[in-house]
Amino acid sequence: MTANRSLLAIGAGVIALVVVTLAVVLLTDERSTPFPADAPEAALQGYIGALEDGDIDRAYGAFSSEVRSRVSREALAREVDLRANGNERPDTRYLVSATNVEGDTALVTITVEEFYEDGLGGSTNRYDQEVHLVREDGVWYISEPLVWLESAPYLEQIP
Repeated sequence: MTANRSLLAIGAGVIALVVVTLAVVLLTDERSTPFPADAPEAALQGYIGALEDGDIDRAYGAFSSEVRSRVSREALAREVDLRANGNERPDTRYLVSATNVEGDTALVTITVEEFYEDGLGGSTNRYDQEVHLVREDGVWYISEPLVWLESAPYLEQIP
């Protein structure tokens, strides 16, 4: 009889743990980590959020004036569409690892975690990506052509 009670107690404990874990996961929004509006991390967060929302205009607006002078909005939209090309993006989490600000330039290091499902489980790919930003008129902008967080110098228009 005590063995059955022990099994019931263990089972109830496991169920309670699963319920609490699900509640934490469902109630936590990774995108809601606030950065001060005038921080380079906030500019980068806005860019990623725009791409996740499919808002190419807002994503393009996150580039510095120098990048926008070399890369068209249409080139960015075309490349984002090509990369999607019917493929679903993996579940991705972006974590700020480090930020180095010197005057009107910043280097933000992002740890990117991509989760790929493969039927019975999945795999995780983790890597660091550095993003350069510049402050123009008090606002931070991405100072290199990117598609998501990957450098894309080939987007530049040929004069």
